Amino acid sequence: METVILAIHLIIVISMIGVILIQRTSSDGLSGLSGGGGGNALFSVRGKANILTKLTTFLAIGFLITSLTLAYLAAHKPKDSVVDKIAAEKTAPAPLKLSPADKAELEGKTKQVTPVTAPSVGMNKNAPDYAKPIKPADSAPEVPLAK
Repeated sequence: METVILAIHLIIVISMIGVILIQRTSSDGLSGLSGGGGGNALFSVRGKANILTKLTTFLAIGFLITSLTLAYLAAHKPKDSVVDKIAAEKTAPAPLKLSPADKAELEGKTKQVTPVTAPSVGMNKNAPDYAKPIKPADSAPEVPLAK
């Protein structure tokens, strides 16, 4: 929808530039290309001025409407930025590449997993003193209170 409105907007802009350049000015501008000011021209001077003035007004109104519409669409567009998309692609995990043996293992076709038991917990008598646990104190030391 935004593309269609933008195309209409560009057509209006180009048309408005052309219509404004054709209008008669004090220096005669490009309006002399339409046959001069003679009575045998396609439009009379007064009729041509009225048609070009009305056409300029309609094109200006169309320009204003399409400009406001494009501004509204731009303001309410989702805030997805190209930088965000690139960052999302970089942080996405790469798919796992498994060997055929790993795929077969995941499907349960081969290899039985043997459970591993944890070593028994106990005190290693050969450990140095700093590795042995410290016994907690029987009572906390006295701390003087601030006055």
